[in-house]
Amino acid sequence: MLDYAGLCGGRGSYIYPQHDLVADWAGQLLAAGGDLRFGVEATGIEQSGDGVVVRAVRGAEPVTVRCEAVVVGDGAAGVLSAAAAGVSAAYPTRWLTLIAAAPPSAAGAIYGLHARGFAGQFHRSAAMTRFMLEIPAGEGYGQWDDDRIWAELDQRLAAAGRPPIRRGELVERDILDHRVRVCDPMQHGRVFLAGDAAHLITPAGGKGMNIAIQDAIELAGGLTERYGEQHDGRRLASYTRVRLPRVWRHQEFSNLMLSLFNAGAAGHGQGFSYGLRRARLDLILSDPQYSRWFARAYAGVDE
Repeated sequence: MLDYAGLCGGRGSYIYPQHDLVADWAGQLLAAGGDLRFGVEATGIEQSGDGVVVRAVRGAEPVTVRCEAVVVGDGAAGVLSAAAAGVSAAYPTRWLTLIAAAPPSAAGAIYGLHARGFAGQFHRSAAMTRFMLEIPAGEGYGQWDDDRIWAELDQRLAAAGRPPIRRGELVERDILDHRVRVCDPMQHGRVFLAGDAAHLITPAGGKGMNIAIQDAIELAGGLTERYGEQHDGRRLASYTRVRLPRVWRHQEFSNLMLSLFNAGAAGHGQGFSYGLRRARLDLILSDPQYSRWFARAYAGVDE
């Protein structure tokens, strides 16, 4: 077990399911007099010297929004973000992502570095648990029924002195093929990219929502200074310069975590590849300096 909070001066992490976060933020915005439009699909952006025009549709009805600046947060596959320049890569690894109607089996996250492949358990709520399970790249839902899933989770997450994981109905399942993308720059005139629209990251390091929130905080400060009483656009103009190095740092950590977890194309992690992964795990658990660096990177205490 790695007490990363203890290695970070007591600063750990909090579980805040994304759907709850979105609902809470939407409620606060509406309570403050904000305007939210759901079910509106953006189709294009036009910039001019004095503002931005966003073209969209709601059902069959065209929608036009005129504004001074736009933050694009439509995800990695969105129409607006897809046109942005960036670099991308794909990993030869596949995970089953699962939600089980069962309480978590431990107080913290469980990562299973196993010769058969990666498995993980993560808190979702008091009654729901998320599981991750590495599977061969050529396999899909048809090869993984409930009995096989639970058998592999039991085996890969087993640990001496720890009771078996708690089971429950698998209420949600998906297949995740790992791919990454970083846009450079993250701004184009009065249009700013944030979250997955600017940088798609694997879930291995648990950084996706955190980076998006950090983008939003920086943009909020820049927009407030530019369009508030200060009329100072310097912070907003430096959005890419400030955020991009941090984005790449998170990408590097996520890449490290994937190389630690996944058996990948190495044949279920046997032999040399598995030995390297075990050696890195031993460093994390036994080397004080490496443990401290890893804990701070995992918890994100320097952000």
